[in-house]
Amino acid sequence: MNEWGKIVRFLSVGVFNTLAGYALFAAFHYGLQLDYSLANAASYLIMIAAAFLLYEKLVFGKGDGPRLQSVMLYFLSAGIAFLINIGVLNIAVQMGIPVWFAQLMAMGSYSVVFYLCNRFLVFRKVG
Repeated sequence: MNEWGKIVRFLSVGVFNTLAGYALFAAFHYGLQLDYSLANAASYLIMIAAAFLLYEKLVFGKGDGPRLQSVMLYFLSAGIAFLINIGVLNIAVQMGIPVWFAQLMAMGSYSVVFYLCNRFLVFRKVG
């Protein structure tokens, strides 16, 4: 699969993951009456794990490293991308950019960084 195909699949998994994550959040919060913070954390943890499997299966394939190493690098990459997301959001808001647009910018930065980390670190192919 060429690079554009991987990018499209990566974004498609991200959209699916976002929608499924929200559905889980709603089920936990409104259906099971969990506190919204707990519902958010539970849905995030489930969907970030599901995303790993989807990215591996549908986008990048298995990396050449040990499975545990890939999983650990995946969660590290998600953390790094999230920190960059927060940084972009805060800087943009401090510059006077409306929050709704600043969040779109932050989401874009997250997606680019997370794609590159997954493509070249988590699911890397040697040789």
